[in-house]
Amino acid sequence: AILEDGQYKVQAKEIRKVSEFDYRFDEASFTTCHCTDGSCPWSINANEIEATQEGYGIAKGASFDIFGFPVLYTPYLIFPVKNERQSGLLAPQFGYGNQDGFMYKQPVFVVLDDQKDILLEPFIESKTRRGSSVHYRQSFSTKSNIEAKFIYSDESPRNGDLRGVNTEGMFDPTFDENRYGIYGKQYWRNDPESAVSLSLASDIHYISDDLFLREIEDSDFGHYNDRYATSTVTGTANFGDATSVYIMGEYDQALIYEDDDYLFQRLPEVGLTTNKNFRPFGYNKYGVKVKAGVDLDYTEFSRKKGYDGGRLDIHPTISIPHHYKNYFSGQLGLGLNFTTYQMNNRTILGSIDGTEMKDGDRAVGNLTYKLTTSIEKIYDLDPDSSLAWLTSLGYSNRDRKLRRVKHTIEPIFAYMYVPYTEQDDLPFYDSLDRIRHKSVFLYGVKTSLYARYLPPNIAGEDIPELSPELKDLPTIDSEQPIPELDMPKMFDPGIKNVRVRAGENREIMSFYIRQTYDYIKDHDKDPSNEAFSDISLTYKFDPTPNLGFSTSGDYDFRNGDFSSWNASVNFSDDRKDSLKLDYTYIEKQISQITPGLELVLTDRYKAGYYARFDGDEGEFLEMLGALRYTNPCNCWYLDIGYRDRINPDKKDIMFTLTFRGLGGSTQKIDVNGKSKHS
Repeated sequence: AILEDGQYKVQAKEIRKVSEFDYRFDEASFTTCHCTDGSCPWSINANEIEATQEGYGIAKGASFDIFGFPVLYTPYLIFPVKNERQSGLLAPQFGYGNQDGFMYKQPVFVVLDDQKDILLEPFIESKTRRGSSVHYRQSFSTKSNIEAKFIYSDESPRNGDLRGVNTEGMFDPTFDENRYGIYGKQYWRNDPESAVSLSLASDIHYISDDLFLREIEDSDFGHYNDRYATSTVTGTANFGDATSVYIMGEYDQALIYEDDDYLFQRLPEVGLTTNKNFRPFGYNKYGVKVKAGVDLDYTEFSRKKGYDGGRLDIHPTISIPHHYKNYFSGQLGLGLNFTTYQMNNRTILGSIDGTEMKDGDRAVGNLTYKLTTSIEKIYDLDPDSSLAWLTSLGYSNRDRKLRRVKHTIEPIFAYMYVPYTEQDDLPFYDSLDRIRHKSVFLYGVKTSLYARYLPPNIAGEDIPELSPELKDLPTIDSEQPIPELDMPKMFDPGIKNVRVRAGENREIMSFYIRQTYDYIKDHDKDPSNEAFSDISLTYKFDPTPNLGFSTSGDYDFRNGDFSSWNASVNFSDDRKDSLKLDYTYIEKQISQITPGLELVLTDRYKAGYYARFDGDEGEFLEMLGALRYTNPCNCWYLDIGYRDRINPDKKDIMFTLTFRGLGGSTQKIDVNGKSKHS
């Protein structure tokens, strides 16, 4: 008898129903392979299986066979026969290396009930560490859930060895022998129909030492090159559409250059925002109305060393939007920041004469004005034009054609004035504490090209005008970095095809140039002050969801070069090949290239390459190359990869064998003869 359910195939010499819920299978086998030539690359076989519906099954004389040859055998194998998830042992992980010694990890999955489960992962690396992680998850409802993870590792077997970690420039290059990490994530909100909308969200990341993330790879706790581990808890209450209140706490751990004792922690921060619209002139043809609002924010800044204390900032604003027909629109704004400080610790770090920080307050006003307009023209497009051809490339775009485009030109002008206010004697927690004297003019222009798509079979129909307020579909995020270099993400599909429905509008090109001029800096006697900013430029071209290019930069016209710029290219084709290339440059700081390439070589082979290259140092920070083979029956695949990372210094050859329906195993072998299983 043969039973097939989706990708699963169960075969037995005889299947008998012993009772209402009990079954017996004689000489049974299980596989996910459906090979046309009748072969079976892998299967689980048993002499006899006794199974109880919504209970458990017992396989006697069970073996795991590859092409009919048994490679593993067990006299008894117990497995759940339930639609619900079940507790049990997951596939163990093991390995051996000259550096870490024998390694073994045994995941244990425990189902507490329908809403709760725990994953235990005790592990040992005989020459390096031993410990366990505990991952708890619970879902209370569709509006409330929580998960928490704790890991403990005894690092005493390593005898203080750094294991290839470069600690140059780190404030604290040590690690704890009793190492631990804490991760937590929680979200809750009340019924959306409630008079007051409430929510509470937490995101906790705490680790015992600054080298934790570099040596213990677990994305829940953070990325290996993070500069900070940040924990936040935020509660909000919204009273209608006009008023909201929030309270939050934020705690940061410095992982590289700074001393945690000197970091300001926001414990807590409380805020209120409210706004109201008034129409003292009624509804008029110039659209004049008054928008009034106020933001209140109180933050308690605390740290172990140096001055700290509370800061209350009251920020009332008034704005008057207006327009004249559809020729231009503007907005006049007035604001005030009234800030008062109440010190707890008054010690000023580095003070020679013993001067202490004092309580104080300030009032800083501002005036702003913004003026915009838009010039637009709509063009009918020849279906055989090069732009229409380019925007219809790809199998997913074959059923649409570019029929009409709208070209817009939007000059932008804005002005801000902030009067001089003495603030140098006040505490400096963040940028809000130093609002400098300025008289700044911003000017620029943005030009865009919007596309109107219709199916080819209605080319002769009239096309309505393009709406001035366009809601564009999501396109390629050209500024998004490539995925982290990690085996499970190695064959991420990357760019997703976004289907554009008939009659939709989409921005396919934009160019934005802007600059600021500060009158105050221009008349300041300090020669180091530059009145004109660098010229900022941004260009994006996304002709299809499969192709995108963007670049942005700040051009220093005084020196004739760019002080910073970024360029990104994303491409994917119908074969699922994809290319991602990103370059980032910041003068005297960063020059980094991040390429990513995935190629479908044949129906069975796919290759991938990902890297980060430091242009200043002329070396790769990390890179990963991998090859995947999928067997003709699509029931197993093999990944072979090589990863090289300079900090920590690791070079691994990785083998991953995955049986569809069963999961897989990954083996990492250090090219210097050290191995680590993952």
